[in-house]
Amino acid sequence: KAVRYFEANAGKAGHDIAVEVDRYCAWPGQALAYKLGELTIQELRARARRAHGARFDVRAFHDAVLLAGPLPLSILRRRVEAWIVSVTPARGSGDGEGGVSRTARTRPPRTTRAARAARAPRRPHARSGAAR
Repeated sequence: KAVRYFEANAGKAGHDIAVEVDRYCAWPGQALAYKLGELTIQELRARARRAHGARFDVRAFHDAVLLAGPLPLSILRRRVEAWIVSVTPARGSGDGEGGVSRTARTRPPRTTRAARAARAPRRPHARSGAAR
């Protein structure tokens, strides 16, 4: 039934459809995680577009989403929300730039050393050569 639906609606080759349906059956959580990530990023992009108006820069948004690498959605959400606030013009600043530096407009917020270390894969200890 799923294969017939894909054939009618997806415009993909039969083999690709069969592989995709098999993947959904064998690993349903992967498809769900992918969709939740897609919806979250679309929501954050819409929020950034509303906050920045005509000054919204999709390239800067992509940097805010991608430069930290793979993250749990809760952390990605916090990072992008902080980026949205950091580039939103301050009201009444009078400088036309909202008091925001060019760097703040184009870069996502920095992460702390501890946060980066927590995301880094564990490496074998240099002295003993044994894995921790």
